[in-house]
Amino acid sequence: LGIFRLVKMMDADVLDYTLKTMYLSYVQNCRFTSPSSQGSIDFMRLSLSELYSLDLPLAYSHAFVYIRQMAFHLRNALIANKKEKLQLVYNWQFIHCLHLWCKVLALTHPSAILEPLIYPVVQLALGTMDLQKSPRYYPLVLHVCEMLTDLSAATSTFIPVLPYLITMFSEIKDSKLKTKKVKEGGQYGDMEEKTPNWSCVLKLSEGEVGVLPVMKSLTQECALQITRYLAVEAHTVAFPELVVPVVVMLKKCEKSKEAFGQHLVRQLLRYITEHASFVEIRRQDISFQMKDRKQLLVWETTLKQETNLPIIKFYDKLCSGGASVWQQGDKKRKDAGHQQQQQINKKRKTSGAGKTRILTEKIGQAQEKVEELSLADL
Repeated sequence: LGIFRLVKMMDADVLDYTLKTMYLSYVQNCRFTSPSSQGSIDFMRLSLSELYSLDLPLAYSHAFVYIRQMAFHLRNALIANKKEKLQLVYNWQFIHCLHLWCKVLALTHPSAILEPLIYPVVQLALGTMDLQKSPRYYPLVLHVCEMLTDLSAATSTFIPVLPYLITMFSEIKDSKLKTKKVKEGGQYGDMEEKTPNWSCVLKLSEGEVGVLPVMKSLTQECALQITRYLAVEAHTVAFPELVVPVVVMLKKCEKSKEAFGQHLVRQLLRYITEHASFVEIRRQDISFQMKDRKQLLVWETTLKQETNLPIIKFYDKLCSGGASVWQQGDKKRKDAGHQQQQQINKKRKTSGAGKTRILTEKIGQAQEKVEELSLADL
């Protein structure tokens, strides 16, 4: 707050120097991210974004230079295809810088000066996710998808985030799970009892890929991001067509042999199809042509102001209930399995007792016959 008040009273040169210094300090301090440092990094990002909003032409000049520098790192990583070059992009500093510029563009919108930077930032983010297709970097993809969803919501710009999320969700559901536990002393300790804090995780270790608790938690986080993105697009006239790939993927996952996440899949499928039907019913009352952008904007704005949108209600339920919403189905399935096992054990005991009784009777009958034969010989 003190810096904010001072730079407002100073000339443009002081603001330029201050922003450059703060940006370099931000990059240096976000090299590592942990639960203890995450709050400070978020505060620095918000403060720097607000300072950039004071002078939009200066913000454009800084953003252009730094975004171009990040694009060079991404290009070198794509060309070289080496681990050393990959680490220039897949690190916390790069991701936090990308998050910063998404935040600046979202905070300053609408701005005719900074709006042209939305496209290069989105392309940079999409290129980052496409750089390395590996299950180890699923958390990184979630981070980038989250910041792009925020940018899409703030700027009313369509950003193709959904294909990355549904591909990840499908791959996680189809992945082979490991039955053994992670070795003690790992990054997260006993994975049967504790799952990662995804806000502070950029990649998984080789031992964590395929571990049931990790994959289950990752599936829940991915489903939350899908619901979050669809909540942003809930008021659009093309929502039923937008969710067709999601519905196809969920129906495929519903038939999967893997038991984990089935309740989650059914819930997602239910609310998505319900909201798609809701929008289709509303579209039947449209009397204007789709090329009339002004009337279309009015229609979407009216729909956005309603409070009974199914997908919005479901997303609010997830935000308030968290993982417990997904765990309800797992608990029911475990209880049902436990009851079924008890019934099987009971039948086994009953069957075993019956067999013992029959065997005892046969032994008794055989002994009686032996005694009768012995008496006859006498």
